[in-house]
Amino acid sequence: MKIIIFIICLLITSGITYAQLDFIPFSADYATFKGSEGKTYTEIYVAFFQSELTYQVEDTLQAAHFIHTIKILQSDSIIQTTVRRYRTTEKIGINTKKLKQFMDVFAFELEPGAYSLEISTIDDVAKKKGDYVLSIDIPTYGSELVMSDIQLATKVKKATGKSNFSIKNNLEIYPNPSSTFGFIKPLFYFYFEVYNLELNEEGFNRFRYHFYLTDKDGNIVRDFPEKIKSTPLAIIAESSGTNVITLSTGDYYLTIELEDMIKRQKITKQKKFRVEQPSRDSAKDIASTRPSGYEEYVNYTAEQLIAEFEKLNYISIDQEVEIFEELDEEGMKRFLAEFWLRRDPDPTTVINEYKREYFENLEYADLNFSNAFREGWRTDRGRVLLIYGKPDEIERYPSSMDSAPYEIWQYYGLEGGSVFIFADITGHGSFDLLHSTYRNEIKDPNWQERIGTSR
Repeated sequence: MKIIIFIICLLITSGITYAQLDFIPFSADYATFKGSEGKTYTEIYVAFFQSELTYQVEDTLQAAHFIHTIKILQSDSIIQTTVRRYRTTEKIGINTKKLKQFMDVFAFELEPGAYSLEISTIDDVAKKKGDYVLSIDIPTYGSELVMSDIQLATKVKKATGKSNFSIKNNLEIYPNPSSTFGFIKPLFYFYFEVYNLELNEEGFNRFRYHFYLTDKDGNIVRDFPEKIKSTPLAIIAESSGTNVITLSTGDYYLTIELEDMIKRQKITKQKKFRVEQPSRDSAKDIASTRPSGYEEYVNYTAEQLIAEFEKLNYISIDQEVEIFEELDEEGMKRFLAEFWLRRDPDPTTVINEYKREYFENLEYADLNFSNAFREGWRTDRGRVLLIYGKPDEIERYPSSMDSAPYEIWQYYGLEGGSVFIFADITGHGSFDLLHSTYRNEIKDPNWQERIGTSR
């Protein structure tokens, strides 16, 4: 899909901004999917840093007011306008989170054709404004084998209810309109759909897909295992993800190759994204002011702060560890607050859902996985739970005459479906990870022999 972008405002690509500007810089992107009755379902994603807003005192809080407007034009005629008004608040005396983003998703059913989108954000207090114009071609999703656009995201999880973001095929997708990842957004996720797969006589499709990441010169920097699947549907939806924190600053491409193994037809789609890694000094500057969330750590001692950060070992990166080790007690408090701000999946809410889920999982691990040798969060099951979250399914097998007790954890959305197998080989209640199909974990095709011979 050809996109012509006219940037009237300054587009943020690095994800970090420190200066208050006279206009509001923001990011915008869109993706299309097959709609109803020949129309194309189109989602538009908008995001900006809330530190760009002007706050005023209202009762016991400081508040900012802003407006999002999207106009859809065809042949210079406005065919649809959507206006949304918002109010966001902070406690008085608390600086607005530098890394707190507001994200918005607009959805439309459009006839295929050429359109122009006019997107604006207005600070209703300071009257600052940001504008963005996209010229787009909305495709036709006909009867041939075809793939939707690729939607980039910072998180994809199983939908459990209403969402401020995008829910498709029972998945909640947290979009990344800037298409920029790295120190602030280390987790790279994507979602796509494929239409008109052939079904065999039994009513099942059969397809294989493979994805990889390349740099701007076409060199493969990450290659992922091929997946072969079969479902009773002519339409499929797939999502996967990886950690891109080790990639250096630069432009990259995600390529998805899919083959309908019944039709023997292949399709390919590509999406550009960027990785931004700040310098060590600028990363350290993130902890130079008192951010929202700092108050939680006000009364922590240095020992408590170190113990807290140790529990974040699984999700922190080397750069963060190096910086934390150099900080004094005050710096550690600021750093921990910013650590969680960088990982807040929905900055529009008061609660950091990721932080809450992480510590709920940590508490669960300590209650259920602890043994005489290790706290639950330090065990293999605790580590997997804290890194990847709750599995979609757990199969538990008690000990028998033939095998040690073991568990099989399944994650349907991790690299198109991943399995983790734990077993209590020693009989001391410590379930060790024996095998996983996820690319970054241990692999042992003979794991069944290990749990059998151990008895």
